[in-house]
Amino acid sequence: VILIGCILFSWSARVFSPLPALIFSMILLLINPSIILARLSSPDPASNLILFYCFYRIYFEKPYTWTILFLLISLFIRLDNLVAVCILAALMKYWPAPGAKTRIPAKVFLFVILFSAATAVWINFYFESNFWWFTRIAYVQSFHAYGLQVLVYFLSLSQSFFPALLLLNFLAIFKGGMKGKKRTVYLLLGIGSILFFRFLLFPSFEERFETAFCLTGFLLLLEILTEPAFPKGTPPAAAESPAPA
Repeated sequence: VILIGCILFSWSARVFSPLPALIFSMILLLINPSIILARLSSPDPASNLILFYCFYRIYFEKPYTWTILFLLISLFIRLDNLVAVCILAALMKYWPAPGAKTRIPAKVFLFVILFSAATAVWINFYFESNFWWFTRIAYVQSFHAYGLQVLVYFLSLSQSFFPALLLLNFLAIFKGGMKGKKRTVYLLLGIGSILFFRFLLFPSFEERFETAFCLTGFLLLLEILTEPAFPKGTPPAAAESPAPA
C-alpha cells in the first residue's frame, strides 16, 4: 500500500500543483478500495501495485519494454489479470501514434497474447488438479444460478465507488473536458473494457480486485474536472492576483 501511495502521489504531482496533489493523494489512499489492501495477506496488493504502475507508465508515455514486462509478471500473481494484460497490450498497440515510446510493435503484441495464453494453460495444467476447474463453479452450472450471480454482482457494484466514477465521467463529458484528451479517453475505455470482459468471465465483484482501476479512473477524471483550478506550476498568488490594467 505504501508503494501504491508513492505512485499515487507521483502521478498527482505531475498533473496538479503541490497542495492539491497531496490532498487528493491522501483522500484516495483512505477510500475503501485502497485501505482494504492493507489488511490483506493475499496477492491482491501486489497485483494492484503492478497494474497501477503500468497505468502510470502508459499514461505518461514511458517506454513500453518495462510496462510489458510488469504486465506479464502480473499473470503469475493473479491469473485473472489475463484480461487486463490482453486489453492493455491492445491499447498500447493501436492507440499511441506511430513512433511513440508507448506503442508496441505488432511482433511484441503477438508475443504478449501468445505468452499470456500459454501461461494460462500452463498454470492450469501444472497447479490445478482439475484442468477444467471452472466448470465446478456454481453459477456456471445453470442459467438460474448465473442470473442470481449477476444480480449479486450489480448489488456489489452499486455499493462500490464505481457509480461515483461513472457520475464523474458523465460530468466530464458534459463539461466538454474530454475534447483533445486522447490518452484519458483511451485509458478510460480500457478500464471499462477490462471491467466488462471480467464481468462476462467472472461475474463476481470485489473492490480489492479493482483498486488499480478505481485509482486510475479517479486521477484521470480529477485532472479533467479540476484543470482550470489546479494547473501544475501556477503559483497561488499569481492565480489570485488581478490582471494588470
